[in-house]
Amino acid sequence: MLEPAGASTPCPPGRCGESPRRAGRARVTRTAFDCQVRISFTDHDPDGRVRLDGELVIETPFTITDAAGTQAILFPGAGTALAPLLGLFTKAVTEAEVTGLGTLSLGFDDGTRLCIEPDPDYESWSLTGSGLGPVLVGPGGETDRQHRPLPLRCNDPWNPPFVYTPLVATVLGGLYALSFIMGFALRRRGHHSVHYSVYGALGGVLDKSMAGF
Repeated sequence: MLEPAGASTPCPPGRCGESPRRAGRARVTRTAFDCQVRISFTDHDPDGRVRLDGELVIETPFTITDAAGTQAILFPGAGTALAPLLGLFTKAVTEAEVTGLGTLSLGFDDGTRLCIEPDPDYESWSLTGSGLGPVLVGPGGETDRQHRPLPLRCNDPWNPPFVYTPLVATVLGGLYALSFIMGFALRRRGHHSVHYSVYGALGGVLDKSMAGF
């Protein structure tokens, strides 16, 4: 059973504190509350350019634990009960990891920890933005996710949750090449010049690709 905000309960074993990973220095630049909780993170290159600009959206109950170990369960849409999150402003992320079915654990440089577990019925959290791959934990969590570092660490490789393999690029490239060769051959058979045939075949490939092939 969830307890009201301010209640002290231990973080579930093997969840929030599971295998923490050292993260980058992305900082909290904005917090916003309505029916969702939104936390924005920004990190910069040494020359000042923004290399990461992301937003974490929380839609289900979550826990926040301060440096003294006091844990509160917070609910999106709870208004002033979400005040503990205001203290995260300007804090740097020191640990970030997704474990199990999609449990998110964030640690900050003031000792605060934030933990979001998957919800059986609703989307629990998502992370989007530039400089990182999108993450969405839907109802029931993700059965194929195991101990992956969150992409708030800018120099970590990140595999976005979309299906992509070299085979896909190879097949698509082969189809476009075949379309070009056939278009060129048909135009040459029609006694068109090489110049016209090349540009005509290329235009045909582009036309098919824009139309969804």
